[in-house]
Amino acid sequence: MKEAIIMGDNQWHHNVPSIGDIEIAPGTSPTSWFTPTDVVQHIAYVGTDQHVHEAFYRYGGDNFWHHNVPSAADIQVAPGTSPTSWYTPSDDVQHIAYVGTDQQVHEAFYRLSGGDGQWHHNVPSIDETAVASGTSPSSWYTPNDNVQHIAYVGTDKQVHEAFYRLPDFTPELKAAERIGRKAANWAEGPPGDRTPLSATREAPGGGYVRKYPAGDIYYEEDSGAKWVCGDILQKYVQAGGSAALGFPLNDESSADGGGRFNAFQRGSIYFSSRTGAQVIRGHIFNHWLGLGAERSYLGYPFSGENPVPDPGTTWARFERGAVHINDANQVVFSVADTRFIRTGVIHVDGAAANGWAELTLSSSGAWRYNGSMRSTGALSYDVTMTSVVDLKASLGRGLAFVENGDVEGTLVLGGNRAHTWDDKGEDPFIRDNWDAIRGAKVISEFKVDFGPGDVLAIIATVIGVPLAAIGMAIGIALMANGKFCGYRHQHVWDPQRGEYVDQTGAVYVDKHSPCPPGTFDDPSKLPPP
Repeated sequence: MKEAIIMGDNQWHHNVPSIGDIEIAPGTSPTSWFTPTDVVQHIAYVGTDQHVHEAFYRYGGDNFWHHNVPSAADIQVAPGTSPTSWYTPSDDVQHIAYVGTDQQVHEAFYRLSGGDGQWHHNVPSIDETAVASGTSPSSWYTPNDNVQHIAYVGTDKQVHEAFYRLPDFTPELKAAERIGRKAANWAEGPPGDRTPLSATREAPGGGYVRKYPAGDIYYEEDSGAKWVCGDILQKYVQAGGSAALGFPLNDESSADGGGRFNAFQRGSIYFSSRTGAQVIRGHIFNHWLGLGAERSYLGYPFSGENPVPDPGTTWARFERGAVHINDANQVVFSVADTRFIRTGVIHVDGAAANGWAELTLSSSGAWRYNGSMRSTGALSYDVTMTSVVDLKASLGRGLAFVENGDVEGTLVLGGNRAHTWDDKGEDPFIRDNWDAIRGAKVISEFKVDFGPGDVLAIIATVIGVPLAAIGMAIGIALMANGKFCGYRHQHVWDPQRGEYVDQTGAVYVDKHSPCPPGTFDDPSKLPPP
């Protein structure tokens, strides 16, 4: 028996499914069918021993055709006749009908779901007109009335039909059929072995599941059949599966930055190689989704919901910040990872002037540059304070914050002895490169009678990059859809210490929401954690 198959290259290819098995009886033809619940293709034929033989091939299996004899121990096939075959999804049974040497229609049938792993025998035409010699039966299934049919030519030269109305689909068989069709669709789901590891079983919440080496397929009437695989599957089961999160709404899908995710009826699970698989749901999920999900400044979830160690809020940690829910009023707010750089007082040799600066950077892209420069003597000066984030090693450039001013000495009556500033802004470059910025060195210079270009040239030389590689921070409207509330303590997981450590973070809420308690405009006013 030979097989011609058309593959992805739009070419027909050749195979011999019956090679090594018994030969085909002369004058007979094969029949074929597919069973979706176990993802197997089948070919039945009459062998030279006058029995029905089956070659079957399991998709995702060992890539070999296997052999079976469905009619073994039953009556032999009438010479010169061929079998017919069909599959009935409502009871998940495969059927082969043939004319026996007694000129009756015989049926071999095999129940897939809940069966005993054996072919069984039946005689649909018993007590009816015998089959005309040298003729073969035909068969089909009508799904609208759930009836199977066999037609044959009787000895009266008339077409006879044997038909059998099957019981209605049970929910389990419907689920098995839908899951099987899902597994058979190689355009969907993961690569790998799709040989079933289990029968279709009930899952909490009114659905079903079948296990495969490549992953599990869950089925529920409203959501359909969906794949859950790998680390996400492990986290799903660990979190309580369908009883806790409901059934999957999509096959495991790609997320931004090389991650993966499954959406479920009551939450989602996101996976990245940096964070592992994490459950996120409810108000926290909706807030994160509104910010842009994994594409937002927060990145991927690093933990699920935690009621501690921050009493009064429920929160989830992300790669570059956290989202909190105030337990008292259910206000949702995000806390961006924040870095503070304080220069201390900087003196200038040969000049009676000094200055200090504080630079605050947040993973949201927000920045604050504040400080003071003053004359401490009789002379007046043009003054410049510059702080540059050294990103040469990671990005080949620097990011500069510059403040210019003039301060007047005691020789100028009523003059401004000090130049104080407090600038704020938001720069997408900070947000998009936070992983490099959070640990980068910051170089600050205070100069008198220098222009900003002179100071930047000096710092560019110190860092070792061209002056053109020093970019100035830009200031755009802060959080167009949100509101900055100040700073508060937050807990960040330290993998080296194996515990949460306290850090200061910048707090943002929806522009229509009140700021949560425990936030301060000046981080130096924060109480001890």
